[in-house]
Amino acid sequence: MKSLDEIEPRTPLVDGAAGVSIGGLNVITISEAGSYYLTGNHATSGTHGIVVSSDNVTIDLRGHTISRGSGAVFGSGVYLNNISNVRILNGIIDDTDLNNGVFFGGTVGNVEVRNVIVRNTAVGGIILPLNTPSAVYESTVASATDTGIQAALIVGCNASATGVALQGGTVRTSNGVSFGANGIDAANVFESVGITAVGVGIQATKMITNSQGTSADGDGINGAMVVNSMGISNGGDNAANGIDADHVVASNGTSTSGHGILATNIGQSSGISTSTADTHDGISGDIVTASYGSSTGDDGIHALTVG
Repeated sequence: MKSLDEIEPRTPLVDGAAGVSIGGLNVITISEAGSYYLTGNHATSGTHGIVVSSDNVTIDLRGHTISRGSGAVFGSGVYLNNISNVRILNGIIDDTDLNNGVFFGGTVGNVEVRNVIVRNTAVGGIILPLNTPSAVYESTVASATDTGIQAALIVGCNASATGVALQGGTVRTSNGVSFGANGIDAANVFESVGITAVGVGIQATKMITNSQGTSADGDGINGAMVVNSMGISNGGDNAANGIDADHVVASNGTSTSGHGILATNIGQSSGISTSTADTHDGISGDIVTASYGSSTGDDGIHALTVG
C-alpha cells in the first residue's frame, strides 16, 4: 500500500525545504506549487504567519496553531497574495493581535478553507473573495471583531462576530451570531440559523429555505423568497418584522414591535404580532392564502385578497 507522501508528496514548512523560506521575523513564505504541512505550532513576529505567493498550493496545518509572537505587526495568520487554487486545512489561528485569520490581497480565486478554527482576531475571521470561486467548509470563527466568515460558498460553519457573522453567496447548514450587524447576509441561505443583537437575523437577496432568523433589534428574516422558515423579531423600540419578504410560503413570523409577516404574496403561513400599535398586523400583504394571522394592536390578516 502506498503511503500518503507517495500518493501526494508533501513538504514540511521548514526553512530550506523546496518552495519554503522563513524570514527573520518567522514569516513562512510559500513560493512554489505543492502540498505542504506545518510541523508544529507557529508563532510569527512579522506581519503574517504564512504567506502564499504561488498557485496550486495545499497547506495542512495538522491541528497546530498559528499565533502572534512578541512584537508582531498586525496581519493575518495565512495571507493569500494574487494566487489561485489554494487549500488550507485542519488547524487553528488564535490571537487578538492578528487582524485576520485568513485574508487575501489582489486577485485570488478557487480557494478552499476546511476544518479551520479562528479565534479572537482583531478584525476578521476567514475572509475570502465573494466574486470568484471560494469556499469555507466545516470551520469555526469565534469572537471576530468585524466579519466572521466571508466566502462565495459557506457550508457547515459556525461564526460569532461583532460584524456580519456569515457573509456569502450561498450559506448552507451553518450558524451565525452577530453582536452588531446581520447574523447571515447572503444571496441564498439553506438550513441555517442567523441570530443578531443589532441588525437582521438572516438577510438574503434571493432564497431563504428551512432556516431561522432571530433579531433583538431588527427583522428576523429579510429576503426575496422565504420557504419553510421562521423569523423572530424582538425589535425593542424599532418597528421590525418577523419576516419581511416578497414571497413567503409555509413559514412563521413573530414580532413584538412590527408585523409578524410583511410580504407581497403569502401562503400557508402564520404571522403573529404582539405589538400594541394599531398599524402592526399579524400578516400584512397583497395576496394571502391558507394562512393564519394574529395581532394585539391591529388586524390578524390585512390584505387586498384573502383566500
